[in-house]
Amino acid sequence: MAKRKKNGILIGRLILGILIVCAMIFTVVWAIKTKGETSDTASPATVSQTEEKEPVKETPAVTDPHTGLPYPTDSETGLPYVEDPDTGEHIPVDPETGIPQRAYVVSRATVASSGDILIHTPLLATAKQGDGSYDFNWIFPYAKAYYEKYDYMVMNLEVPLGGPEAGPYDGYPRFNAPDSLATALKDAGVDMLLTANNHSSDAGGQAMMRTTNAVRTAGMETLGTRASAAEPLYTVKEINGIPIGMACYTYGSIDASGKKSLNGNGWMSTEISPMINVFDYGRIDDFYAEAEKLIADMKAAGAAITAIYVHWGNEYQYRQPNNWQKQIGQKLADLGFDLIIGGHPHVVQPVETLTGVNGNETFCVYSMGNAVSNQRKSIMTAEAPQGHTEDGMIFTYTVEKLSDGTYKISDVNILPTWVHMYTENGKRIYEIVPLDISVSDWTQFGMTDPTEAMASYNRTMGTVGEGLNAYRASHGLTEVPARVD
Repeated sequence: MAKRKKNGILIGRLILGILIVCAMIFTVVWAIKTKGETSDTASPATVSQTEEKEPVKETPAVTDPHTGLPYPTDSETGLPYVEDPDTGEHIPVDPETGIPQRAYVVSRATVASSGDILIHTPLLATAKQGDGSYDFNWIFPYAKAYYEKYDYMVMNLEVPLGGPEAGPYDGYPRFNAPDSLATALKDAGVDMLLTANNHSSDAGGQAMMRTTNAVRTAGMETLGTRASAAEPLYTVKEINGIPIGMACYTYGSIDASGKKSLNGNGWMSTEISPMINVFDYGRIDDFYAEAEKLIADMKAAGAAITAIYVHWGNEYQYRQPNNWQKQIGQKLADLGFDLIIGGHPHVVQPVETLTGVNGNETFCVYSMGNAVSNQRKSIMTAEAPQGHTEDGMIFTYTVEKLSDGTYKISDVNILPTWVHMYTENGKRIYEIVPLDISVSDWTQFGMTDPTEAMASYNRTMGTVGEGLNAYRASHGLTEVPARVD
């Protein structure tokens, strides 16, 4: 009986073990089957961590070649873009090439030029101090703020800085001014002085050379004269990353040996003659050949825009340029100069847009007039009785560099100026006044009655307004008012 009971217990345990094994086998089979079915439809995110993931390919950032930084991405289009600095517009950039869909401005430079600085005897008298020194800063209290705002400021120094070794300081007809004039010009914001004009050798050839050095010592550049024959006849000045080629020439006499003479002051030596750029009306084809080489050399040196300053024309002829000016201007346009900027007549002359033989456009200012002088209408009764010798201008041109590497002149403009002369403490004061129509009250320029200043503005704009506004209209620029009342 006991044996039979023991056998029953063993059989029960055997059956229980078989059932447990079967359950385990069923569980494993079910798990394998379920995993297989799930893996057929699972997303990559549920793939076993033990399986190797395929690396995600990232789109490389598109880099702005001008900054070296990646372009930002437009939140709406998802495309890289560049922002137009003028309008704020998002310009799409091709993600494959990195090139914007249109060119935009990456740099801009405004160059300003003004007319003749003539230090006549009354100005010397006012500048002379009690200790024998000279101070000319009083000429620029109102012009200074304008000169300083331009990227580059150029003026015509129509007096030599010969020093006391060249004789006493004096005015017309043989000028010689002290070095402190250069210091005052630099302090006023002038960057370059034109040193090739008919008065350059008034105090002699050595004084002309000294002028070049004195101007440079004061911290400005010179154009038209050189310190040595190793220097080029031109300069290529980089202004805000924009290379602008500039040259300056004056009329004069050149003999068969190459010696030069200005204003009947005698022939310069063979050593000094090459130090100043001179053209001779009687040898005009030589000048054209030199100018052709000049522009080629400037462009080879990297100039994107070319400007030439020319001292030419008839004094006090304000209605029209003379035939030589027109002929030379057209030839310089044919050679490809972008800008021609004239001086010498001591009055403002018309401006016009010339078309070169290759269809190129050249803006020509025949004469900028006087920046400062003692040529008052009360004195110039025969030459300019209406006051034109009191008038001048600040001529500006703006050059833009575009993102595609091209350059363009985007603006030309003229701000008339007037020499305000009055007496203070027994001395004559001469101030250059910018006739800025954006200033509602011109009495803040130191005058109690702006009537004469308004007349000056109207004279200047009456001369240049037609040519200036024709250019501005053809380039989509706003018109400059021709009169103030």
